Amino acid sequence: MSESKEYVSQTLEHGAIHISEEVIAAIAALAIQDVEGVYGLNQELSKLAKRGQGKGIRLVISDDDEISVDCYIVVLYGHSVVDVAK
Repeated sequence: MSESKEYVSQTLEHGAIHISEEVIAAIAALAIQDVEGVYGLNQELSKLAKRGQGKGIRLVISDDDEISVDCYIVVLYGHSVVDVAK
């Protein structure tokens, strides 16, 4: 049984590009690992989101393929949430 996947697509002059939402979420998760003061992703909060469930990432894709990435993180003790968010 094949699973239905969501893709962000763009057609260009010389072809088309299709990127899986799972790939976008994975790239965001990898980028978060390099942010000082971040312990990790909070998977419980992201379960409330429609997309990126259980990964700590929520993707919102508009009709014109603009992507908003929400990251549910756990901040290490002693770090300022405001500084980490910058």
